[in-house]
Amino acid sequence: MKSAASLFLLLAAAAAARAQDLPPASLSLSLEPDRAEYWAGERIDCTLRLDLGGDDLGGGGNLSLSGMPESDETLDVAPFAPAASAAGVRAWHATLTPFSPRDVALRPRLAGVRNHLVGSSGGFFRQYRAVPFEAAAAPRTLVVKPLPAENRPDDFCDAVGSFAFDAALAPTNVAPGDLATLRWSLRGPGAELGRPVAYDPGPLFKTYPPRVEDRGEGLLSVSQVVIPLSTNATAAAPFSVSVFDPAA
Repeated sequence: MKSAASLFLLLAAAAAARAQDLPPASLSLSLEPDRAEYWAGERIDCTLRLDLGGDDLGGGGNLSLSGMPESDETLDVAPFAPAASAAGVRAWHATLTPFSPRDVALRPRLAGVRNHLVGSSGGFFRQYRAVPFEAAAAPRTLVVKPLPAENRPDDFCDAVGSFAFDAALAPTNVAPGDLATLRWSLRGPGAELGRPVAYDPGPLFKTYPPRVEDRGEGLLSVSQVVIPLSTNATAAAPFSVSVFDPAA
């Protein structure tokens, strides 16, 4: 019994030593832009980075993610997708877009199985053991503010971010009563959240309401029919669209 107890103690000590040899798994969360406060409608890029200390994911790479908010009427959360990774390191990327003022708690935690190399039998044969793990990132709280209401221009299209803007009227050689079409577009992350802005070229023109031609990831495309009513309609008022650029 004494030798059996000694053997049990030796086995327990060996298991503890193996556990101590296991490199810790760590999880980090990064945000772009990274600020203390954000604006309603602003797109926030999130990256999760899991460092397994040289190990790889086991169980087919299946992971359980918790601590991240779900989409609702005030917040859009895109699913995490794999990003650039390296040996022993996995990364995922997603975007958060808050639509209204609120605090958004981020407490990401990953749980899964890792394959840890414990020895080799020579040649190409290696021995691994599957070890469950959990890793949590430092918590963050996003403070989302409403867009400023003071001095908001009438041509604000509700888009938040930095965008490329294009606009053209065609044809430009028309007779009274002929139809011309103004087409304009915003391109850039979050452009699809914008709204069509109506163009008022002046009293010598008739216009129809603007119409969204295309709305997709990073794109808002709008058209509007403009009709000159007189031969004196040789010039139209400038057309502009305002956006809210957090960086500016």
